[in-house]
Amino acid sequence: MVIKTIFCILFLPFVILAEGRADAPPSPLISPCGSENSKEIPSHIPVPVLYTDRDIYIAGEYLYFSAKLPGPVTPGETGRLAFITLRCSGGNTVKKGIAAIDRGYAWGGIYLDDTLSTGIYRISCFEGTASAGVSPIPAGKEVMVANRFDSDLDEFIKPFGYLQGNERRSHDTEYTSEEPNIRISSDRKRYGTREPVIISLETESHIEYPVWAALSAAREETLLWCLDGIFAGEPDRPEWRENSSTRHQQNTIRGGLQISGVARSNETGAPMPGLGLFLTMAGEVINLYHTTTCSNGTFSFLLNDYHETNQVHISPQNPEMSGISSITLNDMFDAVPLYIPGRDIGTPPSTETIKKSQDIATINKLFGISFHHEKPGPDPWQFRRPLLYSRPANRVFPENFIPLDNLMEIARELVPQWQIRERGGRLVSRLVNSRTGTYFDDAPAIFLDGVHIMRPEEIVHLGSEDIGVIEVHNYPWRYGDAEFSGIISIKSTNEAYRDVTASGPYVIADIPEVIPRSTLMPPAYEEDRKMNDPDFRQTLYWKPEIIFRSREEKKEIRFYSGDLAGTYIVKVEGVTSSGNSFSEYLRIVVE
Repeated sequence: MVIKTIFCILFLPFVILAEGRADAPPSPLISPCGSENSKEIPSHIPVPVLYTDRDIYIAGEYLYFSAKLPGPVTPGETGRLAFITLRCSGGNTVKKGIAAIDRGYAWGGIYLDDTLSTGIYRISCFEGTASAGVSPIPAGKEVMVANRFDSDLDEFIKPFGYLQGNERRSHDTEYTSEEPNIRISSDRKRYGTREPVIISLETESHIEYPVWAALSAAREETLLWCLDGIFAGEPDRPEWRENSSTRHQQNTIRGGLQISGVARSNETGAPMPGLGLFLTMAGEVINLYHTTTCSNGTFSFLLNDYHETNQVHISPQNPEMSGISSITLNDMFDAVPLYIPGRDIGTPPSTETIKKSQDIATINKLFGISFHHEKPGPDPWQFRRPLLYSRPANRVFPENFIPLDNLMEIARELVPQWQIRERGGRLVSRLVNSRTGTYFDDAPAIFLDGVHIMRPEEIVHLGSEDIGVIEVHNYPWRYGDAEFSGIISIKSTNEAYRDVTASGPYVIADIPEVIPRSTLMPPAYEEDRKMNDPDFRQTLYWKPEIIFRSREEKKEIRFYSGDLAGTYIVKVEGVTSSGNSFSEYLRIVVE
């Protein structure tokens, strides 16, 4: 009932002031100052966990991850977003993106740019929170990335000098936990190249049984012994675990991506409450969000639609406030705490392993070989974009007329409803009210390529060759809480909004990249036995999501070995019905 009520509120149609037009747009989503705690189905998992297909990578490869996050496990849910970051040892974020969460799971592949430096990195995953000052609970794991052009690897190994002289740990062939809740086995222990491998997973009849897991089969040299590297929080920060489930359920955002910040007075630096703000983005249609700052000057926009651009523009609703206020944005990815590089890693890599991995990556690049595969997944956005209006009263195409030098001439000669005049050293813009036939008292809202424009002076230089079409919407108009004395929408031929918003009072926020659901797709040699490309997979197989629905369940997984001889570790890691993590593995040999 609560969900249905919220749905109805979000989509109540708005009526035009004094006219009641039937084509008025649906309501935009307006972000409130305070968030209301939503009732959710409690999850058994108290903190998120994160797994990767291996631990050592070469720049130019994909890093595959799989994460389980607290919260409801509703199939087909939309609007929940996982924030993914990759940080270097200096603390800078080198990659970031968002991934859709479905049934509490998020997985995908991150491309490691060829320009990444050799070093230790930490991949983190968390779900955003709605209350400022309440940090999300992150899951993190350290990995190593080597640039394939680096030949001197001494600096890379140096941080692990403190491990010299210690006994080097390795994966024990006979390893098994005292009372495993899942058993992993293979049909054989040794395989030839390009031969089928069959892995069996069997859950035990314990009260506590696996419910979710990720499975990898990777070359042993690319795996490292990590100390609590998959868990949320830091080993010396127990507060990350304390009451984490309650905190998460109370503050989790539902419905989309949040952009937040604070507005302050330029003169005094004090917070500015009650300031109306617009958020717009470049595109073919005007997509408008608006909100009002709270008593402490803070604001937030909750974006529920798909964005065709990687940036959004925030500006005061009232142009007169642009020189009085300043807006500072929060970094939505800045909630992950800093870490001490190498602390989680218990085994140093060997230079031989890294050099061999560099050679393999180079061969794959030269042959154009990639096993990366994107799969269709849930839509990360809950709704589609709300239009400011469905159709304008008039459209003008300047190319159909003689060329004019600027917007004042175009308005005077081509747009009879629009007037731009210079008064007191400023340009004054007015529209004729279609109902009364007289000018509105206030200026119309102006949009250039979908972006809100503060003053006519910023675009008056645009001539006929710069403008594709002008849409005139000269009706009294209401959009949520915002009222307009008509609307002018200009679509340029050369993305003119970029020059206009490059300076002045516009605040630009970057929209993070959407990480699609992707995985590694190994060759199927039974279907094509004539495949002649080299098959130097360091990860033979990666399955990011295995769901168990009951005790004593058995699953069989099949894949082919590659051309790279050596020892491989087949590892299954996941979460049990009680929220505990588990890890079981076995060793196979390709020869």
